[in-house]
Order: sequence, then structure tokens, then C-alpha cells
Amino acid sequence: MEDITYLGDQLNDSKRKIPFVELLRYSFSWFGINAIFARPALVSLIGVPPDRSEFAYFLVLFNSTPLPNAPAQLADLHRLLGSQVSSRLPGIPSVTPVTTLNAIQTKYLSHHKSKHKTANAIARAAISGNLGSLDLPTLLYAFRNWSVHGNALDGCFGSRPGFLQYIGILQQVLADVHSATAARLFAKI
Repeated sequence: MEDITYLGDQLNDSKRKIPFVELLRYSFSWFGINAIFARPALVSLIGVPPDRSEFAYFLVLFNSTPLPNAPAQLADLHRLLGSQVSSRLPGIPSVTPVTTLNAIQTKYLSHHKSKHKTANAIARAAISGNLGSLDLPTLLYAFRNWSVHGNALDGCFGSRPGFLQYIGILQQVLADVHSATAARLFAKI
């Protein structure tokens, strides 16, 4: 994709420009796939969700996508979420290392009580340290929620390169879901 240029020099020269641009790209990509799975008539051309939750509709598209690199991508995401960081967190001394997932959970999610399957899975994994319980569709869906918090999220990764690697993996997987979904829908036309 082309670089995004803003009208003001402050935005163009900001050290947060690249993470912000990547969040925009992820969000637009998510909106595109959401435009499909939010329409039951389109999803039904690919499969039938087990329930009426948004996540179940997303899973129909995700589960119909061949992802040959999924094990390696998931391992990389788990490694990045399990990395030790020193992030400014409420109620925790700044020198105390925590995992990236704990930083995200503490900073943005711990005050939210949720009935959503993905949010609860993230909370359980953060508390238990069992990153293996988090699958690829859960991490994709969770990041959609995390990205609402904007580019401040990159501080939880301890480094911009770690954040950019994490979001890059998610963008690749989401691009694969887009491509497979488009091919399946095009074949139905």
C-alpha cells in the first residue's frame, strides 16, 4: 500500500506515524471483512454459523480459509504476546516486567467485564499465562477491539518493531481471509 501523507508536518514527522498508519490499515481491512460477515445472506453462501454472535459469523469466513502458515504465525503472535516488557501500568511499579498480554489486559481491558467469548479468553490467558489457549481467530478478533484504543497500544509491546511485527502478521492473515472469501463468493456469482 502507498504511504499515507497528512496535511500537517507534525503528523508526518511523528515517531508514531508508522504504527498509526498500520492501525488504520488493519481497521480498514477489518471493516472490509466485517461488511461481509455482517450480512447473513453473504455468509450463508460460505457456511452456517453455529450461533448468531458476530464472532461465529467471522469464524465461518476464517474457517473456510486455507492458512498454510498459520502454525508459524500463531507461534510468532504468542511469542510477541509473551515477551517481557516494562510498561507504565496502573498500580504496578514501572520497573516490574510483565508480558505484553498482561500489559494490554491491565492497561486497557481489566476494568471491562465482558460477556464476549474472545474478551474472556484473552483475560483467562493473561491471568494464567497460557497463551496456547489463544487461537488465531480469537487474536484477530481481539485486536479489532484493542485497536479501538489507538496507537497507544504499541507501548504495551515494549517496542515499535514488536508491535509492527504483531500487526503485520495479523494483516497477512486477514488478507488471506479476504482473498479466500472473495474467491468463494466470486465462484457463487
